[in-house]
Amino acid sequence: MRALKLAGFYVIFAVGFGLLWLISAIDRMRPPKSFPRDPDQLADRKDWLIRTLQQADVLPADGEIGRVEVQRIKQGEAFRSQLATVNVNWRLGGVSERLSCVAKFAPSGGSLANRAIFVLQANHTREVDLYRSLAPEIAPRAFYGRADPATGNLCLLMEHLDEATEYAETDGCPPEAAHLAMASLARLHAAHWRGADPTPGPLPSFPPPLPPVAIDFFVSLAGGQERAIMRDIASRSWHRGNVPQTVIHGDARVGNMMFTDERAWLIDWQAVRWGRAAFDCAYFMLLSLSGEVRAAHGQALLDTWHRTLVERGVTDYDRAALDEDFQHAGFLVSSLLWLPLLSGELSLDESNTRRALAGGLVWNRRLCRFWSEVDESWLQRHHGIDRATLHRVLEHNLRHPPRLNRGASLVADHLRATSGFDHLLDWSS
Repeated sequence: MRALKLAGFYVIFAVGFGLLWLISAIDRMRPPKSFPRDPDQLADRKDWLIRTLQQADVLPADGEIGRVEVQRIKQGEAFRSQLATVNVNWRLGGVSERLSCVAKFAPSGGSLANRAIFVLQANHTREVDLYRSLAPEIAPRAFYGRADPATGNLCLLMEHLDEATEYAETDGCPPEAAHLAMASLARLHAAHWRGADPTPGPLPSFPPPLPPVAIDFFVSLAGGQERAIMRDIASRSWHRGNVPQTVIHGDARVGNMMFTDERAWLIDWQAVRWGRAAFDCAYFMLLSLSGEVRAAHGQALLDTWHRTLVERGVTDYDRAALDEDFQHAGFLVSSLLWLPLLSGELSLDESNTRRALAGGLVWNRRLCRFWSEVDESWLQRHHGIDRATLHRVLEHNLRHPPRLNRGASLVADHLRATSGFDHLLDWSS
């Protein structure tokens, strides 16, 4: 029955991909209709912008509108979106004011296949639905959000956090900010907690649950006998992590966070879904902290997350359960980054290529350190392999990632050209 479901999913994926490829091709040739789909179109539709902000009650209907500016930001940094700042000057009763917000759009570059994969993953609709349905206290306020489920077009106008601080992925998150991040994640998890071991039952309509057959599909795309162990690790970890314990952010790295004095604000909600809370914790700590910072502060950061969860009323999840789930989640984070199609929508122009390579090298170094620290008895008990086998599997997948994973392939090509594999895989250092 499982094989039959998987075969059916392949057919649905192939038909859906072809249809969305065609829709994307037609969409690129026609002008926008109901809402702008990139910063340039927003700049050309200032009347629409003013009217939309007035309907959101962030601009007065009777104010005198002055200069309106739309300026692209983070070009070469945002793989899954286009970003712009919007500044509107206005006067009312002789007083001059200025409204600043951030506009977000779907990626416009890349191939039609990139866009079709982007639409299939429903990244754009999930983010808009997040602001409509959840609107947690840890996300900026959204003034407007629309997404077209067929074309992937997106327009999101959000609050601009003027005093917020951001940290580069490659530099890592400092410990004091990391504690704010873990507390914010715990607030999200506590607000939607279904229990330490949730029983099967209907879930709220948003976010939509990930069907188990989709996990089997993505894992199966990493074909070849030499990837059998990796597929087994990915499948075990992902199915465990897919238990609907709570709503998770899904892409909780420091690049998707903004920090004020007392809080971390989470942005880029395109991967929001149901799952185990420990996934967000592991995703943040493994990808956003240097190995040295994680070694020195990792347990304290997990303490912060668990303490905040308890303070928010969750009493059925103890610290030992978190440690066990965190270990499994670390394997899931590692495995997901090697699977095909998960980075299929990346638009790797020259500037994005440099950033993707730098970030990928840093992530691999941090993940290799995590794998090097795994207790061998735990590894044998849960995955039936020893450390030597784990090392061999890791080395093979670093050297030969699935070609459909463009980010991992870019990193592998660089390491091959510079003979950097040995240094990355030196677990004795």
